[in-house]
Amino acid sequence: MATKTYRVRGIDLDHDGKRYPEGSTIELGDDEAAEKRRWLEPVASTEPLTLVEQPKPAKTSKPDDKTAPDGDADKAGDKGQSTGQGEGDKQ
Repeated sequence: MATKTYRVRGIDLDHDGKRYPEGSTIELGDDEAAEKRRWLEPVASTEPLTLVEQPKPAKTSKPDDKTAPDGDADKAGDKGQSTGQGEGDKQ
């Protein structure tokens, strides 16, 4: 008989003289779980996953040009204002 892990939901469950509060996990066989299925929620398998290493991409050299991209050079003094809305403009 294969046992599976379930989470108790909706009530505190009594099984084999032991109380399982709502939200706790319990391992039951198929026949035992069938009797209490109304109050059980299957829990995903807790078996460890096998990690597969991904190949790392080759490093590419980047140019050392640290100038601003085209179009951004004149935005350095912009303080987030739209055209025509200067700091001292009054309406």
